[in-house]
Amino acid sequence: MAKATTMPSLATPTTNTTNIGATTTTTTTTTTKTLRHPPYTYLHLRLTTLPSLSNNTSNSGHAPTTTTTPAQQPLDEITARQYLHAALSTALGLHGAAIGVDVLKVGVGVGAAGTAGQQQQHDEEGSSNNCWIRVPSEDADAVLAALVQWSGRGGVSWRIVGRGAWLGGLTGRRGRREVF
Repeated sequence: MAKATTMPSLATPTTNTTNIGATTTTTTTTTTKTLRHPPYTYLHLRLTTLPSLSNNTSNSGHAPTTTTTPAQQPLDEITARQYLHAALSTALGLHGAAIGVDVLKVGVGVGAAGTAGQQQQHDEEGSSNNCWIRVPSEDADAVLAALVQWSGRGGVSWRIVGRGAWLGGLTGRRGRREVF
């Protein structure tokens, strides 16, 4: 026989009404709670690389050509997770590999579509290689240290664009209005 469980009902503000003669007094108590230590820290990262030049020139004497590096290709979720894991495990060992990193979004940055000026700024910033992650607050400093010191193959590295305790505050700067 299954035992039924009941969920507690939501409490409403307490109202005390007192009748004193012809006067009625009503008191309402409101309780507020402040989250002083948020459980997560949100990071906005950008995958960057130094452009590498090929030293090979053709017989016609043309200038060296640039080669395609991983950061010039659009970033996807699997590649971002691999780069994050590599950075954390390289700097912090098993502890870094055990840190829970939630990849929230990868790809084109907020406000990428728009006017020609906005598109030019989007191209200059390399916004197709943006990544937003969430990490536990107690591990945020260690994650930041691991990410800024890491350099992968081809000169690939992470750039910290922003850090915040709340995702809305992190994505809402610089006049950008869309979150996702």
